[in-house]
Amino acid sequence: MSADSTILELFEQTRAQTLEIIESLSVEDLCVQPASFVSPIKWHIGHTTWIYEKTLQQVTSDPSFSEAYDLIFNSYYKGIGAHWAQAERGHLSRPTLNQVLDYKKYIDEKILTALEKSIVQKNDLRLAIEHEQQHQELIIMDLKYILSLGLGLVDELPQFKKFTLPTTVKTEDKHFSGGIHSFGHKGSSFCYDNELPYHDELLQDFTLQTELVTNGDYIEFLHSSAFDNSSAWLSDGYDWKNKNKISLPLYWIKEKDDYFTNFFGVKKPIDFNAPISHLSFYEADAYARFMGARLPTEFELELFFRESEQSPLWIWSSTSYHPYPGFKPFEGFAKEYNGKFMSGQMTLRGGCIATPKGHYRPSYRNFYRPTDRWQFSGIKLAKDKR
Repeated sequence: MSADSTILELFEQTRAQTLEIIESLSVEDLCVQPASFVSPIKWHIGHTTWIYEKTLQQVTSDPSFSEAYDLIFNSYYKGIGAHWAQAERGHLSRPTLNQVLDYKKYIDEKILTALEKSIVQKNDLRLAIEHEQQHQELIIMDLKYILSLGLGLVDELPQFKKFTLPTTVKTEDKHFSGGIHSFGHKGSSFCYDNELPYHDELLQDFTLQTELVTNGDYIEFLHSSAFDNSSAWLSDGYDWKNKNKISLPLYWIKEKDDYFTNFFGVKKPIDFNAPISHLSFYEADAYARFMGARLPTEFELELFFRESEQSPLWIWSSTSYHPYPGFKPFEGFAKEYNGKFMSGQMTLRGGCIATPKGHYRPSYRNFYRPTDRWQFSGIKLAKDKR
């Protein structure tokens, strides 16, 4: 989306792009919830619609479309009211997919009318639009997991081909000078509250790999004795690996001495020159230790991505997700958007192949729990420069 595009154009394009992701999928694909961390796709559509409705209600006295929808499609905004348990979103057969799509159409028309009559200001919609773009990435993540469980029953779908990771070129070490650097979002363009305020951090000299760790790199770790040795793992990570019997990255399939990947439910040979993906923080950290390196901090990654293109994978950092000094949450119901999650999670940087075009910026801070693997996550190695 170019800088001179209007909020109206961005709204219409974003709403259409969500539906484009699910083209040619069945109703069954869009209504199941095979794991607690995955949401039914129809829930994502209903939830993003509900956010637009709540945004509109900030400036109108309109009643809710449905009190039941307020319960079902509220994700975690406790300041608004009760919400359905995340792990039980797939327990509901109603509202049906068609009812959710009718709800979307109704609220979209209300937003367009409110814009036309200047009831709502265009910039008031920006957070809701950016929020939907986040859910577009989540929809792709969830669909990859959902379809993976139908391995052998799924035909290759053309809209997912663009999520094939590109072959990695030879990596080099890029040197960065330490000292006091400024980080966070600077300027008047949109950003999330967790990217503010723009502030100073002290860094030491370091080097960072220009390219991502590949499948071929990572398989050396799998084949080594270090993979099952506690010395390579954080204590929590070693316990997590053993408890969950982790022997391969998510979506990998081993048949005798051959390796394949489960790509949206289609078995494909692994490209050993492509980046290793769908790793937990624990797996990424253990690999870095195995290589005599470390994971970069989120600020080291921000310096790198100021001079580089968006990454095909979110990069795990060694930085816990925490507020910047002087952090102030959004106002209104959106005050719960980021700050309440600043505990027990790790920060990732760089964007990914499923991040919508125009949604990413170098100061963008993503976050997941150290055990999460279904997101498009990878590894870039750092070392202290001595």
